Order: sequence, then C-alpha cells, then structure tokens
Amino acid sequence: MFGVNLLGDQRSRLRDPLITSAVKSITLKYSQFVFTPIIKGGERLARVLVSLKIFPSDVNVGLDALKKKIEDCLPEFASVYKFEEEPIAFGLVAIIAHLLVPEDKAGGIDEVEEALKKIDVISNFQTLTIRRV
Repeated sequence: MFGVNLLGDQRSRLRDPLITSAVKSITLKYSQFVFTPIIKGGERLARVLVSLKIFPSDVNVGLDALKKKIEDCLPEFASVYKFEEEPIAFGLVAIIAHLLVPEDKAGGIDEVEEALKKIDVISNFQTLTIRRV
C-alpha cells in the first residue's frame, strides 16, 4: 500500500510498536472503502466506475421503484455505488447510476447495459463516464 525507501537507521523506526500499530490502524480503517482494490491471485485489481444517465419512459414512473429494479437486474459482479437524480424537463427526472464493475471482467459493461435494456420502464440510457478507481 505504501511505497517507502528507507536507509539504515530509518528502517529500525518501522519496528517501533507505536508506528506499526498506527499504520495497521490506518490500513484497517481505510480498507472498508468501496474503492479498496480486489485481491485476486495475489494481484491488486482496481474496479471500474461506470456512470450511466438513465431516462424513465414516463413522468409517472416511481424513481425508488426504478432504482430497486436497476439494483435487482444487475449481474452478480456489478454493484451500485450510488444514485443521483437529475431533473430534465417537464417533470421528467433522470437517474445517474454510478456502478462498480471489476476491472478484470471482460465485457462487464456490456452485460450491465444488456441487463438495463430488459427493464421496461427505461426508455433510454447513455454512458457518461467510465473510469478506473
């Protein structure tokens, strides 16, 4: 996690119990974040954060119900990081879905898009950003 080049006397400081416990505490505290790399076969893999703008088919579509359908239809490897709502026009509100997909999953984003196409109350969606986290 931390790259450190130490010489001579500085290496002995890492054996100090106070410093060691502080580093362990920081590592444990921040290992719970969603952006913690996945460890697979000893390698650290990042995740891909995909942001999609999802347009409901009608103004009367319940956004909470739509969010639940999106969560339920996702493939098992994908997860929702968070949802945002963006007013479009005339009462229509788009949902910005931020989804996490493993970096090593080939075609993972395509599978997510295919799953979203199966939801009948979604008229359209567009990919806003894809970035490695």
